[in-house]
Amino acid sequence: MLGLLGYPFDVAAVVGWVQGILDAVWPTAGDYGFHGQMICEGVFGALALVLLVLIATPLERIRPIERHDTEEARAEIRMEWKLVAAMTGIAFFVQVGVLTAKSWVVEAVGSAGWIQIDPQTALGTFALTVAYAFYIDLFKYWLHRLEHMVPALWAIHSFHHSAERITVITGARHHWFEAIAILPFVIPFELAIRVPPTTLVMALLILKLPDALQHLNYKIAWHRVGILVNTPQWHRIHHSVEPQHWDKNFSASFPIMDVIFGTAYYPAPDEYPETGLVPRDSPGVIEGVIWPFRGLLTRVLGTGQTT
Repeated sequence: MLGLLGYPFDVAAVVGWVQGILDAVWPTAGDYGFHGQMICEGVFGALALVLLVLIATPLERIRPIERHDTEEARAEIRMEWKLVAAMTGIAFFVQVGVLTAKSWVVEAVGSAGWIQIDPQTALGTFALTVAYAFYIDLFKYWLHRLEHMVPALWAIHSFHHSAERITVITGARHHWFEAIAILPFVIPFELAIRVPPTTLVMALLILKLPDALQHLNYKIAWHRVGILVNTPQWHRIHHSVEPQHWDKNFSASFPIMDVIFGTAYYPAPDEYPETGLVPRDSPGVIEGVIWPFRGLLTRVLGTGQTT
């Protein structure tokens, strides 16, 4: 029961109910990777994003890290929303192929997972939920580091870092091709350990808030919460244009990951650097869509222009 964490509903029952509807409406959905748990995760994520934006918008006006009150800044924020809308729209169709590929692999190797854990007590469920949340964050930390270390992955991930005005919506600024590029890493991670749907959803809920708030344009000094939960200042260091900040603070939800693996940078209370790429590279919508392939398209088309 999610009541353990203050949520008065049974996630497993909700997932089962959604699965029943899906089976009735689309009996072969499982062949394409669509299942009740996936739909619930998507719906919960979408609702959380809407709620986050509603809460974050007034906060970002009360105590912003940087004020976006010039016409240039407002234009960049409008472009940010356009880029996110474009990436989200394309990614929706890309996910169909991604989920289909995952379903083929799962069918080939078996859906039980290499390690399957199903606690039988409320205390065991709570402990597994916390442990699995750290397992997810550990995976995200190392995947993030790989995206900076491997040139092909950086060509994609650099689109996220091209944002020069960090706001809460920047968290959704990821290139549509990223879901395809990281698929070889995601599948083994998901198959390595299998937990009940309730445990998975609760773990994702624990991670959702600090992960979503790391791009918030609101002054919350990292030392207010220490290394327990990610803050906008801690993650802003990761987006910094200053050389001393490069390849630091990779963590998604728990900064302790950076401490453990030696990538932590502890910012001063008033340290809020400028963000973006060096040299500056801020795309429009069309250039954003083709971001990782700009060089290839330039060579194919035989022109120096990509937009």
